[in-house]
Amino acid sequence: TYFHGDLPILGDSLYTNFFPAQVSGVVSDPPTNTSLDYGAIISHNVAMANFPWYEEYINTNWSDNAFMTFVRLIEGTTPEYIEEELTAMLNEHVPEDEQQEVRISLQPMKEVHFRNDTIQEGGNDRAIDRYYIYLFGTIGMLVLIVAAFNYMNLSTAAALYRTREIGLRKTIGATRQQLVIQFFTDSAVITMVSLWLAILISDLGLPWINNLGGWELQLPFDQTGFWITILFTWFLTALVASLYPAYVIRSIQPSQAIKERFSNFLSGVSLRKALIVVQFTVSILMISGTFVVYQQLNHLRDMDKGFAMINRMTVDINSGILRRDFAAIKAEMLKIPSVAHVSVSSRVPGEWKNVPLARVRKTGSNNVLSEALFIGADKDFIDVFELELKSGRNFSGSPADSLNILISERMAEVLQLEDPVGQLIEIPEVNWSGDVEELDVPFRARVIGIVNNMQFESFREVSRPMVIAFRNNPIHNIDYYTVAFEGSGPETLE
Repeated sequence: TYFHGDLPILGDSLYTNFFPAQVSGVVSDPPTNTSLDYGAIISHNVAMANFPWYEEYINTNWSDNAFMTFVRLIEGTTPEYIEEELTAMLNEHVPEDEQQEVRISLQPMKEVHFRNDTIQEGGNDRAIDRYYIYLFGTIGMLVLIVAAFNYMNLSTAAALYRTREIGLRKTIGATRQQLVIQFFTDSAVITMVSLWLAILISDLGLPWINNLGGWELQLPFDQTGFWITILFTWFLTALVASLYPAYVIRSIQPSQAIKERFSNFLSGVSLRKALIVVQFTVSILMISGTFVVYQQLNHLRDMDKGFAMINRMTVDINSGILRRDFAAIKAEMLKIPSVAHVSVSSRVPGEWKNVPLARVRKTGSNNVLSEALFIGADKDFIDVFELELKSGRNFSGSPADSLNILISERMAEVLQLEDPVGQLIEIPEVNWSGDVEELDVPFRARVIGIVNNMQFESFREVSRPMVIAFRNNPIHNIDYYTVAFEGSGPETLE
């Protein structure tokens, strides 16, 4: 990313926004499914040398949990014992004015991939829900079972029409075991060919699937466990698919087989009928499930999100210069013919970072604080996301807007404000991912406008109340540029 070509980069430097860092080594890219994702690794000693506050912070701070800590236990040590010791040590060193009910718990590394809720600041943006593994695994097994049942039915029907061959083989001395082996061999060959075709189709289709879903799935051909699972599944499928046809055929007497007196027998095979019923039942369930998923996807696509998202592009701000000179940068962006509006804000819809929750109440009121999503934005935020101004006015862009806010309709309902425009609210505390910070001076601001509710977070969450403060507020700085395009969209930037 940073060095192009086969350059001898060892010893070269990269500027990290704070200090130049020398490249001392190159490591391979982390796997796509790891929670330990990184682009660069800075050692503890480098941080100590370049940040004057870092050493004191590390040696004296017992209440912050900004870092993930990995612990390797000695064999025979229980996690419960370590949790008790760490909790006791923490409570011993935390100052009295910072003490609260805190308990340290350990999480196994193998659980991090599936559980993200207990890790501060996310910790693993690639975490997945076990539900989806079980769901897609169940669907795959159902497809395999239906295919096996279908093969068993077809194989049984075909085998019954080969009874003269089976009768002749029995007459000349073929044993039942030999007939079972024959049917298993036929089944094994067919399922093996099907297996290799499935692997080939999957491998060729994965790039298209990944592009469609934005995933990075791959077949682990280099892992022994993958091939053991594949071969075991093939053997089990071939065995199960061949047992019933072999059982049906070996029960037919040679005299019946040679005379082909089996039509009544064919119509009386109750298990075969049961397999057909199961096969059609599973097929109907899968078709119904597909229809439900299709309806859900249509619902997600068509539901009112409360904001415009087509032809929008966000740019994460990771530089003090980009924050300080945002007005000049916005002006340059607006010179591009395809750019209609540009806004700066602290957070954006669909945010991957944690959104602060402001604890809000009416000024002068001692009622219970209500939590609301807190966004800092400029006057173009409404135009970029096409929010609807229900009443009042937008920010004017003047410094006086630092004492003005916009609130959502749901925020007005929660605060029980019948005529919100012109009223004062105050924010004495902010919840930063569970860490509640009390402001030195409560942020008091006047409501100047009401905007529509917007689904700022996941659709699994109910749309929460929202406060939109001006960009130069005392709680949260700007962190994004958002560009709204017109015409053909971002492609015109090329």
